[in-house]
Amino acid sequence: MKLAVVGTPGFIDRSYQTRTETLFGRCGNNTGNLVFWYAFQSHVVAHEKKYFPFHFNPVEVNKCDAVVILYANHVNSNFDLGPLLDRLDAVRVPVIALGLGLQAKLDSSVGSLPEGSVEYLKLLASKTETIGVRGAQTAKALHDIGIDNTAVLGCVSNFMTSDLGHRLTPWKGHAVNKILLSNDYSNVSNALNQAINSSFPNAHVENVVQAPLELLKLARNDADVDAGLDRERLHKFLAPLVNPERSLDSLLQSVTAYFDARAWLEKAKAYDLALGTRMHGNMIALQAGRPTLFCVHDARTDELCEAMCLPSVRIDVLPLNLEEWLEESLSRDALNTYLERREELFADYLQFLGRANLAITPRLKTLLAKARR
Repeated sequence: MKLAVVGTPGFIDRSYQTRTETLFGRCGNNTGNLVFWYAFQSHVVAHEKKYFPFHFNPVEVNKCDAVVILYANHVNSNFDLGPLLDRLDAVRVPVIALGLGLQAKLDSSVGSLPEGSVEYLKLLASKTETIGVRGAQTAKALHDIGIDNTAVLGCVSNFMTSDLGHRLTPWKGHAVNKILLSNDYSNVSNALNQAINSSFPNAHVENVVQAPLELLKLARNDADVDAGLDRERLHKFLAPLVNPERSLDSLLQSVTAYFDARAWLEKAKAYDLALGTRMHGNMIALQAGRPTLFCVHDARTDELCEAMCLPSVRIDVLPLNLEEWLEESLSRDALNTYLERREELFADYLQFLGRANLAITPRLKTLLAKARR
């Protein structure tokens, strides 16, 4: 099979010599997309895979035997899919839709979708047997506009590690010297930063940034970073982490970005604790077997954490004493609940791939074998 994939393999070759603006665009304006793109390409085997941007040329896609469209939070009242309608309509090969999710405020519905998005989603539903969605809230939003051929799968990045049950251990007063922090660049992160400062004042904090562009430029030490960097906003973002042992300058030197999910996974193994509001930065750490706390701050993260039973806490009820919460959310019972749900979703995911006539890789077969032991 010659398979078209709307996404990337999860890494960008020669990123070191590529402009940050170009890299940002190729990542779909968020480096977290690389994580589930990498997961998918490691799950499915084809004679040839050709990777396309979201604004793909349907003529080129139609030269393949099928196309997989790896979606993100595209069910969004502020994002109109209408301009992509003609592009999707021109696709003549089988369409496989995966990862579709909503974007809304915490405890809110997605609201009224743009008319163009409704038309696009209905066309998508007519072109594919089943739409793989992130969670029940997305399934309901699609049901409300007349689309019911959906399957809740969580995120495919949940299936990157075969022996995860042996890697994850309950939280029992772990020593925390190095923290991997994956946060949004907004005021929503302040409560978490304050809790980190209170609970682990002497830990080294590495800020792994996924967006926006100015933070990625800061991480890459771009020569023109000062031109696009809102330093006042950055100070507000990082200031809650500053104490006598942790200067703002040192935090600025600990801003990191990845354009290769494999390198990101490897680096995550070096940390004692991972947490933050970014879904896929946290998923990288969890799949690397590190103690990870997902901080729910919107309907998107809420849906994914609920669907996958991820260890999580709502940012609006976040305690200053993180140790107590970590003991609860990373208890043996909580981890077993996550692993059991993971196995259920994995079975559903395999059925989804089978219905789409996609052959799975030996790596995914290994994960299946170990999950059933």
